[in-house]
Amino acid sequence: MSQLRANVLYSYVESDLQYYLPSRIIDDPGQWTTGWPGAHPQQVAACRLLTSLLKKHAGDVYYLADERALQLFLDCNQRCAEWLLPSDRSLVEDVILGELRDVINKFWYRGKPPYYGLVENPLVLLDEGYMGPGASLRHFGNDFYTKLFSGPVTATSSLLVTLYHHWCGFRPSWSAAEKLRNQHFATHIVRHNRLSFVPKSTTISRTICIEPGLNMFYQLGLKQILESRLKSFFGIDLSKQQAVNRELARIGSVDGSFATIDLSSASDTISLSMLRWLLPKQMLELLELLRAPQCQLPNGESVDLHMISTMGNGYTFPLQTLIFASVVSAVYRIMGIPLDKGTYSMPNFGVNGDDIIVVGRAYSMVVKILQLLGFKVNAEKSFFEGHFRESCGADWFQGFPVRGFYLKDQTDPIAPYVAYNRLTAWSASTEVNLRCTSDYLLKCGKFIPVPFAESDSAGYKVSSLHLRLRRGKNGSYSYTKLVPNVRYLSFGEDIVNAPRGERRRMFNPDGVFVTAVGGYLSSGRKGEPSRLSLRNENPSYRTKPATWPHEWDWVADGGRKPIVEGAIPLSPPPGALRRARTP
Repeated sequence: MSQLRANVLYSYVESDLQYYLPSRIIDDPGQWTTGWPGAHPQQVAACRLLTSLLKKHAGDVYYLADERALQLFLDCNQRCAEWLLPSDRSLVEDVILGELRDVINKFWYRGKPPYYGLVENPLVLLDEGYMGPGASLRHFGNDFYTKLFSGPVTATSSLLVTLYHHWCGFRPSWSAAEKLRNQHFATHIVRHNRLSFVPKSTTISRTICIEPGLNMFYQLGLKQILESRLKSFFGIDLSKQQAVNRELARIGSVDGSFATIDLSSASDTISLSMLRWLLPKQMLELLELLRAPQCQLPNGESVDLHMISTMGNGYTFPLQTLIFASVVSAVYRIMGIPLDKGTYSMPNFGVNGDDIIVVGRAYSMVVKILQLLGFKVNAEKSFFEGHFRESCGADWFQGFPVRGFYLKDQTDPIAPYVAYNRLTAWSASTEVNLRCTSDYLLKCGKFIPVPFAESDSAGYKVSSLHLRLRRGKNGSYSYTKLVPNVRYLSFGEDIVNAPRGERRRMFNPDGVFVTAVGGYLSSGRKGEPSRLSLRNENPSYRTKPATWPHEWDWVADGGRKPIVEGAIPLSPPPGALRRARTP
């Protein structure tokens, strides 16, 4: 068994793909990722695989990636501060902007008098609020129990704290839990969130802001309400919208009927000044109440935020979706295009955060309105001509999937299995042979064969044709798979046990009760305490026995053809060499 090496993997992939791509493209694949005259989908897929393979590899991250991300964040914040509605706009643009404000007004007020807003009282947000698994400001744990009942609470306003205590007063268990927490831990009023970085690509990091915990509780409550309203008003169900966007992008790649739009740093360019012009006053005041007015940079300096929110704020994503869906709706109405919400068929638009899809003839006008609002269209990832489209993590060329694979960390113990299985699926869907790559990856990890329906990190997904399998007495297959070691808090009668390396938690009996009622606790085995799973960024793995009751090669993946002839073809598909064309 050898160690997986990113550069070696790339060389094997490059060697396999030489059957499909001319040397000109092999030497410089970045120029041809969206196709060329006469290109075959196989070739575009192969080209994109070469380009994507090491694009996000942790070992190749540029040492100034965080600094670049910080500078981009500050530039976006300055752009937001300088936003003004251009005075040289046309009459048509003026009409569309007026329609845009009307659409958002109807969204918020539900077509009723102004005093019936979507959120009549901030207390309503607490009824819908919850805590996600991400970090919160000054908290020493990322779980629901620690954030609310066994640690300090942070908020940007004493009003938010007062409303929270008032809301707790109507819930005896929650009130008792908060009273006990308050006796042991402080409640901090802060003015800022904190900027941090997460991996994005080898050249630049992604910025995300860690919000005060109580603000996040309110924000996620507003997120729930906005998402429900998006579904009833625009027909956008964010829990399913990615699949809709992907299908619209596929259709657009076939007949050109749909164009895809991607924005650069969309969440960081929602200008507060722009929203003061665009949104109803009641809605704007609520958003401002829940946001952090300042951001603390890595060097400790705080800057005023001129954007309404950042990634990390709980309501940023549905707010983006609302703004961009309203832009599409306004443009469609003025251009005489009926807005089909897809009640009985596929819709004729799609918005999922900053992934926007519109009918081809509306593309130019939607782009103009977005630019008037201060957004920057990413020309490299927006498509309205040709046969390539991408949206929500799916890339299509002439209706065929051509998205590549990203190797993120070669040192991860599951990296060989994930790489093998993802490239297996890629090879099966594109019919591009990766034999040398397959053989190499099989040598990089312990041979643990698992069914195709298992997770990509469980082991090598290998066809039954290459294995000697035996069914048990009940007809099931027995096998071994890799699973992550889970870290958790366990709750005894009067103690909370934390795993090694975690800070001790205070036992808050009413807090435990609220956590259990909220569905955050899992029941232990008979005689064992209840548990609360903790987020683990770098888990270790162990093997675990498992059984599979179906056919070994069964694949439950709507639309993807079952893989029954082995993981990766053992020779180039017929005609592969003949189909390779020089651009």
